[in-house]
Amino acid sequence: MTQRQHLVFGGELVTPTEMAFENVDGIHVVGILSRLRVCL
Repeated sequence: MTQRQHLVFGGELVTPTEMAFENVDGIHVVGILSRLRVCL
């Protein structure tokens, strides 16, 4: 059985349409969760 883990992190994006962080030093790890539903 395959077990998936989801790394959840947050920070401020340059714009909502880009995948670039405003301040890389400001990224924080929320957690590593086993259920995607909990992450959303």
